[in-house]
Amino acid sequence: MEVVNAIVLKNTRFVERQRILYLFSLERGFLSMITPFFTGKREGTRVMEIIEVEYAEKARGDLYSLKSTRPTLDTNAISLDVFKMNIALLWGEVLSLILRHEEQNASLYDYLCRSIEYLNAAGNEAANFNLFFFYRLCDLLGLRLDVSSYREGYLFDPHAGNFRSSPPDSGKAVGPLAASVIYRLCSTPLSSIGTIALNRAGRALLLDVVLSFIGYHLDVNFNTKSIRVIREVFS
Repeated sequence: MEVVNAIVLKNTRFVERQRILYLFSLERGFLSMITPFFTGKREGTRVMEIIEVEYAEKARGDLYSLKSTRPTLDTNAISLDVFKMNIALLWGEVLSLILRHEEQNASLYDYLCRSIEYLNAAGNEAANFNLFFFYRLCDLLGLRLDVSSYREGYLFDPHAGNFRSSPPDSGKAVGPLAASVIYRLCSTPLSSIGTIALNRAGRALLLDVVLSFIGYHLDVNFNTKSIRVIREVFS
């Protein structure tokens, strides 16, 4: 048996009495595991829960055989709050797509753990923190948002990831108001994110921008049914 510290990215049904867990672990990076057969009511692990996992050798293809899990951080405040839970579900869906081939990455693992802990304790700033999480995640994925190119009144190029005085050749650019918020999300301290005034439409636009940037550079399609359903809850 082996033991790793991991974050649950996704928990899906395999057959009637088994589940498949997609995990990002401190020691091994991305892992997928099949649970034992269970009987009766079973709560199971929650998405973006931080756990200790005991598992055996590979059982079926790339699926490891899971023996047991133990939570290592109390995240009940997330699971008891519908809005926070939907943020966690969104994180899990996105991360399960972009981390499938990610190997051990202690800095990324630490960032995810600290983000989950912050979301668990967050108040009204949770909505803005969702954006902060994705924009700051870019650096850890090796994607550079060029904050140094920002000037007041500039546009933001969602493909190049920089700020410009005029639209790029592609014609796709984000206006000055949204660009200024992107700059703040990428450069200001976490403690100030609650002061960024945004409505739901503004947050939806900024989420589209960062997912477009990540998807473009990592060749990942985030237009999945599960992500669309989660985002409908936000709106």
